[in-house]
Amino acid sequence: MDDKDFARDVRRGVQHALRESIVSGEYPPGSRLVEQQLADRFGTSRGPVRTALQELERTGLVVSIDRRGTFVRSLSEEDVEEITSLVELLWPFVVERAITRVGPAEREWLEAFKARIPEDPDPETMLAQTIELSREVFRMAHHRRALDIYESLLIQASAQSLFLAAAAAEPEAWRQSAPDPVATIDGLLEGNLQKALPPRYGWLRGVEHLVDHGQ
Repeated sequence: MDDKDFARDVRRGVQHALRESIVSGEYPPGSRLVEQQLADRFGTSRGPVRTALQELERTGLVVSIDRRGTFVRSLSEEDVEEITSLVELLWPFVVERAITRVGPAEREWLEAFKARIPEDPDPETMLAQTIELSREVFRMAHHRRALDIYESLLIQASAQSLFLAAAAAEPEAWRQSAPDPVATIDGLLEGNLQKALPPRYGWLRGVEHLVDHGQ
């Protein structure tokens, strides 16, 4: 959302900006979100901030605790397992749909994206590229509701915080189980479903102990 859109719809703009700040890890799990501080940051009154926090609570991204305030929601081991298992169910379904819909425009995008993948990416680059590729595959599958579910799961999982925590805590294990976008792209280009479906979310398995047991 650009500045003009923000100005036209302040409440939606605050919600979007705050959600992006949480998902990016700027406000990590357990962080307290103070209305006045956020209002000062976004240059608005507390009303749009309060509305944004209420909407984010409905999506499960923040939690409000009586007499304590509003906090970025922390993940439990059960949360991580549930979110991961849903993504693992959803991804093969979407790839199978997408692989039959790869036309010239999709092929051009995939080849251009593959050319941008570095040989030894750092965790932040790898995460950004994994999410970008995944979103495009969902679009290729022409399944808007599946994409909406995926976006919701990314938000609930605080994907960046957990991904980077896994990379920092267990670098060797993370390297071995990290997503392989090249294999996915090659499988899509070749029409090879088995090749397009390597274990992509293995880095999440076994890192439940890294989650914060706070809020």
